[in-house]
Amino acid sequence: MDRDNATGGRGKYGLLPSLSSKLLLLTFFWVSFIVAMLGYTMMLTWEYEQATDLSVAVTELRTQTFRSDLMSNPSISETDHREALAAYERNLERIRQDNGWMRMVFPQVEDSAEKILAGIDEVAREWFYVLRPMVESARLSHTAFNPDTVKMVTDEYTALEREIETLRGTLLWRARLVQITLICMAVVSLFVIMYLLLTWVIRPTDRIKAAIEAITAGVFSKRLEPETSSLEFGRIAQGLNRMTDSLEGLMNNLAEKVSEKTAAYEAQNRRLSQLYEITSFFGETHSVEELCDDFAERLMRLTPAEASSIWLLDEAGESLAFAAGSGLHRDTFAAMIEGPVPFPLVAPLLGQTCSADMFLGAARNLLPRVRGSERTLYAFIHPFAVRSGAKDLGVFILYSNTLSAIDADSRRHFESFGSHLGLAIDNQRLIEKDRQYAVVHERNLMAQGLHDSIAQTLSFLNLQVQFLEDGLRKNDRPFVEDSLKLIKEGLQQSYDDVRELLLNFRERLHSESFREAVRIVVQRFEAQSGCRVEVPSYGNQEDLSPRQRLQVIFIIQEALSNVRKHARASRVRIDIESGADYVVSVTDDGQGIDPALLAERQKTHVGMNIMRERASRIGATVEVSSVQPSGTCVRLTIPARERVAH
Repeated sequence: MDRDNATGGRGKYGLLPSLSSKLLLLTFFWVSFIVAMLGYTMMLTWEYEQATDLSVAVTELRTQTFRSDLMSNPSISETDHREALAAYERNLERIRQDNGWMRMVFPQVEDSAEKILAGIDEVAREWFYVLRPMVESARLSHTAFNPDTVKMVTDEYTALEREIETLRGTLLWRARLVQITLICMAVVSLFVIMYLLLTWVIRPTDRIKAAIEAITAGVFSKRLEPETSSLEFGRIAQGLNRMTDSLEGLMNNLAEKVSEKTAAYEAQNRRLSQLYEITSFFGETHSVEELCDDFAERLMRLTPAEASSIWLLDEAGESLAFAAGSGLHRDTFAAMIEGPVPFPLVAPLLGQTCSADMFLGAARNLLPRVRGSERTLYAFIHPFAVRSGAKDLGVFILYSNTLSAIDADSRRHFESFGSHLGLAIDNQRLIEKDRQYAVVHERNLMAQGLHDSIAQTLSFLNLQVQFLEDGLRKNDRPFVEDSLKLIKEGLQQSYDDVRELLLNFRERLHSESFREAVRIVVQRFEAQSGCRVEVPSYGNQEDLSPRQRLQVIFIIQEALSNVRKHARASRVRIDIESGADYVVSVTDDGQGIDPALLAERQKTHVGMNIMRERASRIGATVEVSSVQPSGTCVRLTIPARERVAH
């Protein structure tokens, strides 16, 4: 709230009259003046009308005086005589009754009024004491009037008429004077009002307009003088001056603020580019050692530190071991790797600027120092956590002799470095575990395959060798030849099995499409078995994830391997349907399979177990059934929900 408003109008402009009060007072005085002048004019007009009525009445009495001889004529009836006398006296009485009115309405012309009133009294006395007795006497005596007496009375009326005319002239002159004055005052007041409006409104408005135009043009040095015309314009001038001061201050500080903002944006962009550089590197596949070595070197470029080191926690999460360093003297490495550092001693110091004394003791291995000496090479140590989420994986430390403090933004920036390194190390460890698990699993599958094929064939060959030895001892040549033939067939079977296993376990989907991978598997099977394979449709490979496509290829390989080994088929058909469920069917026209025997060997049949295990990885199922009139069908089904999930 404005301070002037808060103090009820008091302040720098608090004593100035407001424009609204001025306009109200001006209007009040102007209207009052007009009403007074009009009222005075109406009063003069009324007085003039009264004076005119009085003049007419006096003229009528003077005329009746000249005709007073008729009132004394004996030929006039008594009634007419009395009526004539009564009419004369009524007029005279009406004039006499106006005495009080004349004293009220003619105070401005008191001399004329006194003369008129004295004349009226004189005329009344002349009538009652002279003229009427003379009329009564002349009617009774049948004599004529005395002309001198009549002349004397009429002269009185004539003098009274002149006084009334003088009064009427005075009133008329005053009325015209008032009208002229009213016209002159109207003209003068018009100029006065124009001057006041010019002074009170127009000039202050022009000054404010000029100030606003100057502000619009970017000129902020112009100020309005304290306005004395009214309270409103004074406050407007004060507000404009304050606004101009603020704008001028903003313009003066704009360059500095722009420079500050630019520096802040540059620092932010630099931090973002650093994070992008680190994130890009961590997004690539590297070993943990490579991650730590490269991160230590990058810290030297991305931070003002003079040296850095990285320490990782052991599996128990209790001790820190040296992992990498940069900018460190070679003599300090031996001191750092002397032994593990207890992590609980370092954890409270993370994110702080520490001195060398804070690490002396159990955590002194973290200090760059000459082996066998307590002398440290750097005065300030800045440890930061290496974390993956809420899990601590280690620490990285910045060493410097000049960096005595780190601001909050840089500290958060360096902490984000530790988070990225922690995520990369954690991911790399998970990848390594997954790789080890995959190797173990593939070895298990290879062992199962060897057991299902080569091991059984070798067992058969071992038995035939024993038969061969027995035939040689007995010198049974036909039996020996049959044994040699079976041994040759077994060796060829083992060779084919080994070759197939090598091809199967080396098979991966790389740049070729799913269709091409199926075609390669089919061609290899046809070359090994001599069976013809039909593939009417290859389906839509976009319906499967890369992991699902790989497992489908392996299951088709295993199904075709079982056909080669056991079915004695001449034709195989592979149907791939991309409906709601993804279904792959491998059907042969071989000797078929006994359902009872299949159920009996379900848990021990290595080929079936391999297919079911691969199918379970992608949420699919494998079913084996006989077909009519002869043959076997292996049916792989991937439900729609698993296709969406993968």
